[in-house]
Amino acid sequence: MAEQVRNPDRDYAVEFRLDVADPDSAWKARTAAYTMIAVGKDRSVVLMREPAPFHPGVLLIADGLFWLLLPRSSMPIQLSPRQVLSGDIASGDIARANLERHYAPRLVGEEPCGDETCFRLELERRNPLGAYSRIRAWVAKDGYLPRKFEYYGETGALLKTATYLDYRNGPLGLRAMRIDMRDASRSSETSALTFSNLRPIDASALPLTRNDLAVYRDAALAKLAEDGVQVQAEELVKRVTGSRRR
Repeated sequence: MAEQVRNPDRDYAVEFRLDVADPDSAWKARTAAYTMIAVGKDRSVVLMREPAPFHPGVLLIADGLFWLLLPRSSMPIQLSPRQVLSGDIASGDIARANLERHYAPRLVGEEPCGDETCFRLELERRNPLGAYSRIRAWVAKDGYLPRKFEYYGETGALLKTATYLDYRNGPLGLRAMRIDMRDASRSSETSALTFSNLRPIDASALPLTRNDLAVYRDAALAKLAEDGVQVQAEELVKRVTGSRRR
């Protein structure tokens, strides 16, 4: 039930921003913006919007594999497990990973979390597509809302912590509209995923293989050339599926 709140099994579109702050680094802070089209629990197309030089790069997440096509690249590249577990890509993996498919949950007990009581669960990896060796989760007893997840690597060390915040009712039910993340190896760095305009979409006809990424990029480039604005998810779906029928 908590997994349906975190990652529902349906098609939808959403805009999101990634804000990263690190006072100990040279750049201090950075922001990126994306549109995601989610197709069920296991497949997503992510269109890069900001920074402008990365538009319209396209990321495909399909059955645990990650393929990236940058704006000026001729071929998509497959991201390595190390790349998936670090940097901005890790944020997308945390938001969209299919925990039901890749992990076996075990109820450990109950613990206070903030002002409420949470179930604590241990999630053990049960197939190689799970990026983390195990995950520790806290889920509110009242409403089964995901509250906090800890992600552990192959050595057993804590890699990342994700906290689910700002729950709101919308077209897809009750969803967390913000995820705050901390990287255990970079104690001064904080990351926040903020979601907006979450809505259902019919993505059933979308092509979803690595060889299709150029179709998405070219459709976004065509919209930019025609109207001088970035394409929205609904129009991107129409352009991509229309090009496939011709």
